[in-house]
Amino acid sequence: MMVLLISLAGNGISITLERDSLYGPHFELPVVPQNMPYTDYRTLAWKFDPYDYVFASLYPGYFHFMIREGRWGWMVVAGRLLSTGIMVYGGARLYSDLNGYVALPEDYRKRLLVDMAVLLSGFAGNLFFYSFDIGHAKWLLREKQLETYYRYRTFPPAD
Repeated sequence: MMVLLISLAGNGISITLERDSLYGPHFELPVVPQNMPYTDYRTLAWKFDPYDYVFASLYPGYFHFMIREGRWGWMVVAGRLLSTGIMVYGGARLYSDLNGYVALPEDYRKRLLVDMAVLLSGFAGNLFFYSFDIGHAKWLLREKQLETYYRYRTFPPAD
């Protein structure tokens, strides 16, 4: 049997749903101040799912756009596009150097090393901007959440 407990607490409403069993689910909705707009509530409710990390690898700037930080998102897009361009250039140069040779001449070794360095630097740039998108967006989101908690004099939930 589900018991619905509703209690008014200060500026908001706290709702607790309990099930009359030892193993039943326990849900607790947060207390939301009455004067809090939806945009601030959405800021507090943002969390990154595991699927978001996959999407961020495919869509540059995904995390920054998700938390409504377009300027940083476009910077990540530009960095990832530049890194991808460098990677494509290095890969195309490497392919053209290797195409048609069974045994490479001695003087091509240095050129192949440069081509590999260009390819790997593009890959490293993509990895850096992917990591920056995640880490910086998490930091910005946490700052926004703490600012919202302070503005409404609420406290973050204990993790």
